Amino acid sequence: HKKVKMIYIDPPYNTGNEFIYPDKFQDNLDTYLKYTGQVGEDGLKISANSETGGRYHTNWLNMMYPRLKLARNLLRDDGVIFISIDDVEVSNLRKLLDDIFGEENFICQIIWKKRSTPPNDKVIGAQHDYILAYSKNQSLVELNLRERSEEQLKRYKNPDGHPKGRWAAGDLMANVKGGRYVESLNYPIGNPNTGEEHWPSSNGNWRFNSEKIQKLLDNDEIYFGEDGKGRPKLKRFLKEIKDGMTWTSLWDFAPLNTKGSTEMSEIFGNLTTFENPKPMGLLLNLIKLGTEEDSIVLDFFAGSGTVAHATLEANKLDSGRRRFIAVQLPEPCGEKTEAFKFGMKTISDVCRARIKKVVEKGYPA
Repeated sequence: HKKVKMIYIDPPYNTGNEFIYPDKFQDNLDTYLKYTGQVGEDGLKISANSETGGRYHTNWLNMMYPRLKLARNLLRDDGVIFISIDDVEVSNLRKLLDDIFGEENFICQIIWKKRSTPPNDKVIGAQHDYILAYSKNQSLVELNLRERSEEQLKRYKNPDGHPKGRWAAGDLMANVKGGRYVESLNYPIGNPNTGEEHWPSSNGNWRFNSEKIQKLLDNDEIYFGEDGKGRPKLKRFLKEIKDGMTWTSLWDFAPLNTKGSTEMSEIFGNLTTFENPKPMGLLLNLIKLGTEEDSIVLDFFAGSGTVAHATLEANKLDSGRRRFIAVQLPEPCGEKTEAFKFGMKTISDVCRARIKKVVEKGYPA
């Protein structure tokens, strides 16, 4: 209660197929085992959530509501929740989350590019899923910046041996669109190497006043090109900028869905129990965004255990002490599946086995 920093869930998408979550909490263990297919049916039947049933969206939302209500209670006051979803229920799930968490605690609706090409069985094929992000209390949440790549860091060099270290040239011009032109910021900057005066271009103005520019000149913090004869640019020092970059709502940098299947094959061999397991790298990015080094991460639709895998990988990368809680019903694997042949009779068996193998192999990425 109130100890979980981040929740991620990938609930059953409402595709009209079965989802085994019969919420009769007063039933005894025998009934639960019947529902999950571990004993004979005895008249208890789990039916598909058909679109023609009249309660198509209601059934799915009734399954989600109590779980999300409980999830909010488990979150720390500065906690966050991420939920994967597709077009079928994204609008309904937004309303459900607005009701439980409050509209003011909505963070973002991330668009994750999950396919390299659209499916060819439709006129307009979806290449993406969504990840809805909500906080428990927006005023208390501090999300982490996105780390810079090696390629981005290569831009920062120190060719002149400046005492402040590595820097990259940045624009000295201000954005003057929308009537933000300031006449007092339109003045010449003199090049101390050539004596040439440089005025703002395109009827614009500089970012700083003349006194600030003079201090920058005195401290050798303005760059005039490799030959010292170019237009002035600002030296942006790596040590003075933010520790990372702003995340975007369009996640076209995360691994595609096919990577998730490849990871399962690498861990188990030719295991096809899950058609579309989420790629570990997608969850690793969410953990980098939403957790601290000692956070508790919860996934109560654990599936194959991708969140657990990503948590272990995050700890490996930053020597963190994150812990995970993975919850998965003992939903039966089909007897013809590769998982069943491996001796894993339920989805929870697969999840448990993956976690063990990941630990044994040193958290493979």
